[in-house]
Amino acid sequence: ADGLFKSSSVAGKIQLLVGDAVEHMQGLLQKGRKFDLIFLDADKANYVKYYEIAMQGLLNKDGFIMADNSLCALVYREGDARRDRLHEFNELVSKDP
Repeated sequence: ADGLFKSSSVAGKIQLLVGDAVEHMQGLLQKGRKFDLIFLDADKANYVKYYEIAMQGLLNKDGFIMADNSLCALVYREGDARRDRLHEFNELVSKDP
């Protein structure tokens, strides 16, 4: 991703954060940062946690969350933890007013 970001015409606007996503998101939240778009493309097991942090104030009022592979739960076999976590995430989002 870093190479693609650097070659982009908007490279100066992109900050790539590598490491524990929960720690990065909590740090950004504590600094009062807000985003119009949050793209989740990390370990599926923590999508619920990422969503919760985003909704605590990291996401702007009219912002969007995009979650990679969130509709692919059925691609994984029954009993696969990724399938279960993605299903939990989708259930959470569908019930969030």
